[in-house]
Amino acid sequence: MVQSIANDPRAIVRPSVAFDHFTMQQWAPDPPNDRFITRYWKTAWDLPEPFVQPIVTYPAVNVVVQADGSAVVSGGAAEE
Repeated sequence: MVQSIANDPRAIVRPSVAFDHFTMQQWAPDPPNDRFITRYWKTAWDLPEPFVQPIVTYPAVNVVVQADGSAVVSGGAAEE
């Protein structure tokens, strides 16, 4: 079941401001993946100007998939 991340804004700094600039959804993985994956999430935005969103990093690995490629990122955001 897809659940809005607004119900669990973990790692998002100032979510009330952040969600004026982008949307985010999250959902729980099915077994057996739930042993290794905490949650799936996706974001969407169409910004007329840059917006910097600080996050609190967790000791985690993120798999980032975009239209132009993918990356495995440890902890925080991917660097260009």
